[in-house]
Amino acid sequence: MSSGIRRSARGSMLLLGRRAATPVFVALLTLGGLGTVQAQDASPSASPAGAACVTAASATGASPEASPATDVLATPVSDQAVIDTATTTLETYYSCLSDTSTRGSYEALVVTMVSTLDDGSLLVDHQVQLGNQIWASRATLVDQDGTWMVVSQVAIAPTTDLDLVTLSAKVSGGLVEVGRPSADAGEAIMIHGVNGESTDQTFVLLAVPEAFDPATMTTYDPAALPEGVTIVGELPLAAGAEGDALFEGLKPGNFAMFAVGADGTLATGAVFALTEPVKLDVPSIFDTPEATPDASPAA
Repeated sequence: MSSGIRRSARGSMLLLGRRAATPVFVALLTLGGLGTVQAQDASPSASPAGAACVTAASATGASPEASPATDVLATPVSDQAVIDTATTTLETYYSCLSDTSTRGSYEALVVTMVSTLDDGSLLVDHQVQLGNQIWASRATLVDQDGTWMVVSQVAIAPTTDLDLVTLSAKVSGGLVEVGRPSADAGEAIMIHGVNGESTDQTFVLLAVPEAFDPATMTTYDPAALPEGVTIVGELPLAAGAEGDALFEGLKPGNFAMFAVGADGTLATGAVFALTEPVKLDVPSIFDTPEATPDASPAA
């Protein structure tokens, strides 16, 4: 895979530079790891940037997931040199992960906030794209002997400026349900997941053939999926938690949502379709000269 990472045209600079002197509270979550049965390289994981980025955590598919939050006092950074260092560190980190990814390269890095903690470490809110999925994370960076390292990541809510279509998915009692059987394939799709189980679950979104029956898939091995089935993305959630997965540029087609437990148990999935948006041809009232308002002064 390519080791280069492309910064998004949307920018990667901090927008809150003038607030550098104002402390803010941010929610610092803990990092949860996923088992090898799940999509091994589908999400950013906690490991050092640079050549050693693939540690035991990332090799087994550790993914950011929501867990009880602790308020941490952090101060937004205005120093452009610090912001550039944080951005470069993440670029190196994701380039390294791309080298071992089986699903393509991480691209379109957008850094939205850089903050510093009392111990000198940095919190970097950012988004990065893998395939069609936009991952939003808060990375903790520490300076180890002059080298900045990514030591942990936690999931935060993804955002988009594109027109958004929202879907819902819930897993409970070993069964996945989606909110509706079809939706328009908009510029962006946000799937709101609810884990109604008492154990951690990872929602897995798959592109499937038209006649796909989710009941025929009783185990999940991302390296040995049924013919015509491909991984689109995932959403790891702790027991009882909710969260959002953001996708951009999904084409119309058929999809299935499954949920995989930490022990590899696969909940029965549900299928839905993304359809071509209906475009209404509404004639303009200004189409004919007769309908055009007279711009001349009234008599």
